[in-house]
Amino acid sequence: PARLNWSSHMSEQAEATAYWNRRADSFDAQYDALAVHKLVTRKIVERLRPRAGDRCIDLGVGTARLYGDYQQDFLSCESLIGIDFSPVMLEIAAEQCRLAGLTRFRALQSTFTAVPLPDADADCISSSLALHHVPDDGKRAALGEAKRLARPGCRIVIADQMNCTGAALSDDAFNQLMLDTFFPGPTEARSAKSASGHKEYSCSLETMQQLFVEAGLRPHAEKVNDVIGIVYAEIPH
Repeated sequence: PARLNWSSHMSEQAEATAYWNRRADSFDAQYDALAVHKLVTRKIVERLRPRAGDRCIDLGVGTARLYGDYQQDFLSCESLIGIDFSPVMLEIAAEQCRLAGLTRFRALQSTFTAVPLPDADADCISSSLALHHVPDDGKRAALGEAKRLARPGCRIVIADQMNCTGAALSDDAFNQLMLDTFFPGPTEARSAKSASGHKEYSCSLETMQQLFVEAGLRPHAEKVNDVIGIVYAEIPH
């Protein structure tokens, strides 16, 4: 497994938890305001291909829009586990799934990098716009955990904020491109995002593919737009 600087990692984890606790109540309104969020969620489901009896894990479940918006795809699954830093997000996720009739959902407060679940426990592992909240060594550890948790035939699908332009961009240039994509126009949400001070660690689409390879996975990649990509793999039987 990848090694982390745990002192630095735990400090960043505490900051991220506080950030998402603050944003939890407004998250769904932002999600609904941007069509790209729903597009990404649909593409994840298409690549996960959940089946009856599957055990599913979502890393960075947020308010469980993946499970809630596509409840018909997940109703026959054996279990749905949502992992998140934020206990406030998880409370909302649990309620969303209850209302959607997803009685097999379980909320689990955990990092992505040390998931308290047994080996070979999942048929579907997803993450939507979450891994850019940890540095590349955290992404590496999360993918190592995904590989550990995966059963034969498991589908692993990561959609994230990534530089998909094919060009080297400075952090400032990428952040500007990201703001233009997620917060078009001079909105209050854009101003709040710019002023939040929350540090993000977006990588390139090529880097994410390399991290999959390092985890022993055979990745496929898709560009959604200039700042969102999807990398996915299937564990051989």
